Amino acid sequence: RPLSTESDTRFRFLSPLNARHSTGFDILNDPLWNKGTAFTEAERDRLGLRGLLPPRIQTIEEQTARIIDRLRAVEDPLQQNLQLQDLQNRNETLFHRVLVDHVEEVA
Repeated sequence: RPLSTESDTRFRFLSPLNARHSTGFDILNDPLWNKGTAFTEAERDRLGLRGLLPPRIQTIEEQTARIIDRLRAVEDPLQQNLQLQDLQNRNETLFHRVLVDHVEEVA
């Protein structure tokens, strides 16, 4: 028997919300769930994020490029580290993408 079939609900994708994340504001203040401006239109509607984010949607790749450009503009390694720590405190999804995509540069 295959691992998953369309009628098998054990492997369905679950929404990343639980009881403690009842509002969009809570999601944006939790670095584990926050994706910044990468939330799609549908996600913004479903999660109550309309009006809490800028109207422009940026992919995670666009956000990563913006963060890397900002890090490259800073020459002091300590300041770069502080910026990365701040990013981790705000948006862990983006933080880990930056690390994975640019490990030689930020390590």
